[in-house]
Amino acid sequence: MKFKNLFIRLSRFIPDSLYITILYKKRNGKYPNLKNPQLFTEKIQWLKLNDRSDFHTICADKYAVRKYISEEIGEKYLVPLLFSTKNVKDLHPKRLPDYPFIIKTNHDSQGNQIVMSKTKLDFPELRSRFEKKLKTRYYNVDKEWQYKNIKPRILIEKLLLDKNNNIPNDYKFLCFNGRVLLIQVDTERDQKDQLRFFYDKDWNKLDIDGEILNILTKKGHSSDSEVEEPFNLKKMIKYSEKIARNFDFVRVDWYEVDKILYFGEITFHPAGGFNGFVSAEWDKKYGNLLNLSEN
Repeated sequence: MKFKNLFIRLSRFIPDSLYITILYKKRNGKYPNLKNPQLFTEKIQWLKLNDRSDFHTICADKYAVRKYISEEIGEKYLVPLLFSTKNVKDLHPKRLPDYPFIIKTNHDSQGNQIVMSKTKLDFPELRSRFEKKLKTRYYNVDKEWQYKNIKPRILIEKLLLDKNNNIPNDYKFLCFNGRVLLIQVDTERDQKDQLRFFYDKDWNKLDIDGEILNILTKKGHSSDSEVEEPFNLKKMIKYSEKIARNFDFVRVDWYEVDKILYFGEITFHPAGGFNGFVSAEWDKKYGNLLNLSEN
């Protein structure tokens, strides 16, 4: 059994703080300072242990958050939900649309399945995979408490495609103490080697971590390329900061399809706070920008 799987199984028997300390050391090569955190990754670990509420659970639940977003900024910003279910038997050709859609669960990260045509689906394999996902406790992976009490369900949403049938960019707005300070843009998400770029809120490109950019950049694709400023940038910033006002740190994701804006999701601890989006230099810089509330 691999170390990761064994460690996750043992996680239920050890305190969250010890689990996080061991995993941080394995991934980052050093122990985190959880009593007086200074680095961004250390402060994310501190938040995982000390900033817990039922509201976090609602925001992390990809199904429950829809009601919150609808009340905060409007239902029109939600990706169309075709249906949701707790029963994998509902993943049946007659229940699925004849146009492209995406299948996901509400209680974990990654593992979504894009479906351009249901005629190409292996339904027994699909049901088996999502049945396993429904039984997975994502909280055990990185000790992100907000996932612990989410009641798992499957969501089937319309797949967002632009007029050229391309999957839109994923705009991720990182908010520090209620303010957008960094924007991460993931492009070509349906490709094996997606691209990643970083901008400030005025859409100035930032060279945060060349190593990460090189890993995620296609062979032959220049890392000097730019992403066009989205039409709804100001609205994305406004609504991200409105959502972020309740938290010390949060990432708010958006999609823009032919100038129409859609909410993606809310993330509290990118990459579990272990390897994140930053090099050692930026880990310190953004750690200095994040003030942890006394509460």
